Amino acid sequence: MTRLWPAFRSARYLAAEFIAHALSNECLFEHGGGVAGSWLTDRGKQFVEIGSHDLDDHPLAIN
Repeated sequence: MTRLWPAFRSARYLAAEFIAHALSNECLFEHGGGVAGSWLTDRGKQFVEIGSHDLDDHPLAIN
């Protein structure tokens, strides 16, 4: 039996995968065989710690 996913679930999955790849490209995530099993890098952890602080003056800010 084939399970058909509603279009909104597929779109949500594709959006999450796209974001995971973008974060991986910025060295905020690392992953093994695929981005679905990603984890934060040290840089990613620092980015999360920044939170709502002003990013312009932070050493991790991308200019």
